[in-house]
Amino acid sequence: AGRTIAGTGNDHTVKLWDNGSGELLRSWTVPGTTIRAVAMDRRGAQVGAACADGSVHIWSTASGELLAVIKAHPRQATGLALGQRDGQQLLLTISPGKTACVWDLGTGKMLVELQSHEASITAGSFAPDGGRIVTASTDRTARIWSTADGTCLHVLAGHGHVVADAVFSPDGGLVATASWDETARIWQ
Repeated sequence: AGRTIAGTGNDHTVKLWDNGSGELLRSWTVPGTTIRAVAMDRRGAQVGAACADGSVHIWSTASGELLAVIKAHPRQATGLALGQRDGQQLLLTISPGKTACVWDLGTGKMLVELQSHEASITAGSFAPDGGRIVTASTDRTARIWSTADGTCLHVLAGHGHVVADAVFSPDGGLVATASWDETARIWQ
């Protein structure tokens, strides 16, 4: 992260580029399905793809090795985030609807479901320490959750339209949200 950029297009591939030179470093193909989203972990060590068939694929950016394929949702997976808590590699998956799921990448097991939004979840991310997650939703809120048990800790309400994205600051003390109401907000 910072030195590389991951992206996707309509060709069923995830590509990793050098941020400085623009050189293509790696490319991975996910045949037979459309890639809906890509994400990297904070260290830049892993990249993942959320796919229209409900699967999520995770690769090592250093070796190119496929590390995991998780059938995360019965329908499509529309978003993902990678995190780490106390040495445990975590995956957040989002699908159309009011639910997001947290997975243990080491075992492939779902740990918790995040359920309390009143409409579809649009995005999500982990706090730097992996102890909390923030999700954004079409219900005009963002919510902060405990990664350990899925408890909703805070509801961030105040936007006048869909909250399209939500992220933690690098120190985890703030949350930034972006909305279709043409505002961005910083929450403490």
